[in-house]
Amino acid sequence: MPSILETGPICRDTQRRAAILDHPVLNGIDFVEYERRPLPNPHVLVVTFLKPLPDPPNSDPDGAYGLTLPANLSLITVQGGTRVVGIVPLQATVVGNQLEIAVSEEGDFSTYYLALGWKFEDGKWNRELTTLDPQFSIAPINFKAGCPMDFDCRQSQVCPPDSAPEPAIDSLAKDYASFRRLLIDMIPQLNPNWLERNPSDLGITLLELLAYEGDQLSYFQDAVANEAYLDTARQRPSARKHARLVDYTMHDGRNAWAFVHVQAGSNGTIPMHTKLLSRITAPLRGQSSVPGAVIPEASIPNASFDGDPALSQVRVFETTFPLDVSPQNNAIYIHTWGNQECCLPRGTRIAYLYTLAPGPGERQASRPVLKTGDFLLFEEVVGPSTGAPADADRSCNWRTSAKKSAKRSRGQIRHIGTRWRPMGRFRFTGQEITRFRCCASPGGGWMPCASRCASPPRFPDSPRL
Repeated sequence: MPSILETGPICRDTQRRAAILDHPVLNGIDFVEYERRPLPNPHVLVVTFLKPLPDPPNSDPDGAYGLTLPANLSLITVQGGTRVVGIVPLQATVVGNQLEIAVSEEGDFSTYYLALGWKFEDGKWNRELTTLDPQFSIAPINFKAGCPMDFDCRQSQVCPPDSAPEPAIDSLAKDYASFRRLLIDMIPQLNPNWLERNPSDLGITLLELLAYEGDQLSYFQDAVANEAYLDTARQRPSARKHARLVDYTMHDGRNAWAFVHVQAGSNGTIPMHTKLLSRITAPLRGQSSVPGAVIPEASIPNASFDGDPALSQVRVFETTFPLDVSPQNNAIYIHTWGNQECCLPRGTRIAYLYTLAPGPGERQASRPVLKTGDFLLFEEVVGPSTGAPADADRSCNWRTSAKKSAKRSRGQIRHIGTRWRPMGRFRFTGQEITRFRCCASPGGGWMPCASRCASPPRFPDSPRL
């Protein structure tokens, strides 16, 4: 059903009101009030007319233009609403010079309209009562007139202005200069009185701010398109998602890492996020000597890294997981099975390791205190030819895998066997256990290729790779 307002313009102005008051027959609705009452009719609309209701025959036998007759309830229409719609009249009675209409329910906060003397037939609204003015036979209803509201109502425009035509937008504008030129060209179309073009003008400043924002949005628009292809993607997450499409798992990257060897004096645990500092060569502020290997955390507050000269060149690392330490793991040896020329070739993944109890004389061998997931650092501790520690090659770092003479390597334990005691059979996963040829027993039974339990710390100040 179309709206009753489509019957024509609603011109309820003072001039039209005065013309109705001077007319001998025409009447109309002055205003409509809503009242809550006790049962049986709790919802009532009270209609006040511009003039008193006339006597018959101008008002029909009921004194209200026949609107109180049950057969004419179809001439009373209530339209509108947002949440509550479909309100219908139930009964109409005349009380003095007012018409009281009982309705089915109470409406919401939106505007409703009451129409008297109109009937919807054959797809259109037909005027049935000629004694009611067509403009003043329709009146607005506010069901919440007495209810407090915490928001401002928008003023309705009876005759709103025509919408301005949409300006032509250059879709090729993609940067700050082109957006600024486009906005300036639109000023005469939208506001011909704006003639100022000085860059210091507040309006031009706001215009340039919009041009800058458009330039940023245009950049992100192009960046999103570039991320859709592997050869043009610039973000690591985009490349990782492309690699996942071909079942390739790509790492997210991480900060700088390094392995640290801890010489333990007793069993214990190094907590996660324990700070590890590079070598401090000068006394700390307020102290007279260079600090030792273990420094109380209270002696180095965070603010001292910016103000203490002794810490100006110090790099701070943090351990990435808790590490259980034991004196047995200070030095872990490779079992040579009595072979005087035992060698772990490059690419070895299995090794038999043991530790020796501290103390002089004959020492008892035992299995290392290791578990699955621990890291080991393999290092040459004595020269393979002479067996002297001074001849060991300690200059190369295990990360220099491109060098054939690298003398350090690392591996992660995947399996620990317990069949042979007091040594353990360890299998490594990931990279090769050795990236170099490890001589485990040179002349004289020396075992220069020892392994040590290591904890990988993290360099938190380094940018993400």
